[in-house]
Amino acid sequence: MSQEKLQAFAEAVSKSEELQQQYNSILVESTKLTAEKLAKLSESTGTPFTAEEYLNSVAESSEEMSTEQLHSVAGGVFGEPNAGKRPMQSKVCR
Repeated sequence: MSQEKLQAFAEAVSKSEELQQQYNSILVESTKLTAEKLAKLSESTGTPFTAEEYLNSVAESSEEMSTEQLHSVAGGVFGEPNAGKRPMQSKVCR
């Protein structure tokens, strides 16, 4: 996939409330699935935690990150850090 296609996708989603809801739904589903798999893996390491504990920890860590840090983690795909806008946001349901 080219960067141009990815940017066009991001722009299309940022302009549509419906697409943003679908995008966020996919992110939430993916995050929950990842949390469940990591919780299961944690049992085999002798450091068990629940999916909910993992999600809470990630949410707390995210709140502590600056906008610029979040932008760098996201790879800068969805906008410039100084633009003052966040075209797509997701929230993890707790």
